[in-house]
Amino acid sequence: MELGDKTGFVAALTTVIVAASLLVAVFAGALTRYETRPVQLTDGPHQIVRTPGSVRLSDDRVLYSRAGWKTVTDNRSGLQVQVRDNGTFVYDITDHREYKVASEVLNASISGPLVVWLQGNKIMARNYINNSESVLPLPTARPLYRPQIDGDRIVWTDLRNDPDIQDSDMIYDIYLYNLTLGQETRLTSAVNHSSKGPPSLWGDLVVWNDNRDGPFRIYGFHFSNGTEAKMTNGTSNQYQPRVSSRAIAWLDDKEAPDPVHMDLFYLDLGTGREVQASNTGHVESFDLWGDAIVWADTSRVEAPDNYGDIVLLNISRNSTKVFYSSNWSQYNPAVWGGRIVWVDDLRPGGEIFLMKKVSRPYLGMDLLTVLLLLLLIGVASVALLAYKQTVKKEEEDMERYEKKSLRRKRGRGLK
Repeated sequence: MELGDKTGFVAALTTVIVAASLLVAVFAGALTRYETRPVQLTDGPHQIVRTPGSVRLSDDRVLYSRAGWKTVTDNRSGLQVQVRDNGTFVYDITDHREYKVASEVLNASISGPLVVWLQGNKIMARNYINNSESVLPLPTARPLYRPQIDGDRIVWTDLRNDPDIQDSDMIYDIYLYNLTLGQETRLTSAVNHSSKGPPSLWGDLVVWNDNRDGPFRIYGFHFSNGTEAKMTNGTSNQYQPRVSSRAIAWLDDKEAPDPVHMDLFYLDLGTGREVQASNTGHVESFDLWGDAIVWADTSRVEAPDNYGDIVLLNISRNSTKVFYSSNWSQYNPAVWGGRIVWVDDLRPGGEIFLMKKVSRPYLGMDLLTVLLLLLLIGVASVALLAYKQTVKKEEEDMERYEKKSLRRKRGRGLK
């Protein structure tokens, strides 16, 4: 091989090694796995609220409500006494601290450090880090329901446009409040008076269930173009929709023997395909983030207080598996990024547990170590080839010099 060919070979080898390392880095998300053992976040005694959807996750923050007791020192006697410690709390996974948001047991929603909830007939917003709190400037003459927050947007169900809330045919609407703009907007059209369930929002899209055409179906509003549209089809009733960047998921009474035993369905926003996620008829509660959907499946147990297993579905991989199972009850799962939390009846009253994604080990090495090892191997290979090339060139130069010297001696008649 000539010098130019060798140089080209070394350059090509270097390119291949660097490209392979970059590819490994690009597909690093596929080379991760969840921890094998859950981490307990809370420590009772207390009673974690079991209402479906009452446990929420936003990045490293877990929102939940509980009733319980705490030990304090009595100012007069100096004795340790037990006092009530009910309320709604945020557990920060990063600093391992619990923050009390309110003294009431609430059905709240969280986005970053902001928590919103309904207090009386007012929507409250609180930053749990700096303890700043505000009341949304909304009319309070008619009932409001289930506020949800994402970023600086808050949505809720509102009865202000119903002329007679005493009759059975109540008129619900979905409203939005933008915290940055300080502006309120009605999202549902005035001509579509119907019953509308609690909304869910993510990014550009807010969804809810709506019976304007008969059965409850999922409707949505796109902030980007200001349009309201029906998102799903079918003749069955669809309840409790939740939305992520990848999908809309809901409980569906299709083929259900009664309103309690429903299955989970989802709409893939990328393909427009509706998919049945479960077929047991025992979905207790669920959550989704990106292309991950988690739910508590009670099909393995009969007792009403035993909430069974945590199931994980990955839309991109089209895979479903029992994510966590034990001899205790698991319920109210929530997912965000590479983290999944749930309530576990390991102790009476329940405790919140966490499992998160970590780099997949290879022969005892994590992903970063593997990448560094690949780069070192590549550099060593290039250095070795360059060294061999240099040595061989020197040997060839020496051989040519000796041959040239021998010819000169023979030309002079020397031996």
